[in-house]
Amino acid sequence: MVREDGDFVVSGRGYGHGVGMGQWGALGLARRGATYERILAHYYPGTTLGKAGPTTLRVLLWEGKGRYAVSSSVPFAVVDGEGVSHALAPGRYVVGRALALSLAPGQGRAPLPGPLTFVPGGEPLEVGPASGPGQPYRGRLQLQLVAGRLQAVNVVGLEAYLKGVVSAEMPSDWPLEALKAQAVAARSYALSQRRDGALLYADQRSQVYGGVGSETPVGVEAVTKTKGEVLLYQGAVATTYFFSSSGGRTAAASDVFPGAKPLPYLVSVPDPYDV
Repeated sequence: MVREDGDFVVSGRGYGHGVGMGQWGALGLARRGATYERILAHYYPGTTLGKAGPTTLRVLLWEGKGRYAVSSSVPFAVVDGEGVSHALAPGRYVVGRALALSLAPGQGRAPLPGPLTFVPGGEPLEVGPASGPGQPYRGRLQLQLVAGRLQAVNVVGLEAYLKGVVSAEMPSDWPLEALKAQAVAARSYALSQRRDGALLYADQRSQVYGGVGSETPVGVEAVTKTKGEVLLYQGAVATTYFFSSSGGRTAAASDVFPGAKPLPYLVSVPDPYDV
């Protein structure tokens, strides 16, 4: 509003950057009986649903100068940078920047050519900083040295990755249609960000990913029932930003991100469903 003295007064509420799908608005739409297709069409106008084939992602879990521990309760293997596979007994293996580990009981630690790719047996591998407990992840785990820093990277299929994203980004007690909209948005966003083989992050720099520990039955159901579905704009996967709460209206990407190219599907739309 404009006061009599000519000053502008802006009031409102919301949380997040405001671009794309507002999650609380998606909840409101789902509670009104909207399908996930309807939810997505509202927040990303002009996009269409399409299909994406199987894809492998690389997700940066940790990076630093410390050591990481990889463990498994069943036999597994590590493949070194020269392509040689080494069988590993069940247990916990600590690796530092020298990329050295003991390949058999009683043997000393020996450096291997990197990167080191740990391949699971019949159970997900666990990884974490050597000073704390590990967390389980599907797919393979890769330890690599980049600019003097040791990186722990999860090499994982797209659908398995999403199972660890959906319930980390949206509460699992929300309606299934809202979670399905989240699954499609998360799948599309991941593919839009991995162009040219770029690493994804496991936090808000990409989207929150907690591996097996973040999976829930309804989150997995949302991923399964939308398998491969992505949003397309002019034949390309759309960059489907999402956030928490709009406070009543979403924002255009060109108004929020400095220098961003205006995108017809990332415009400001009314969001009365965010209550």
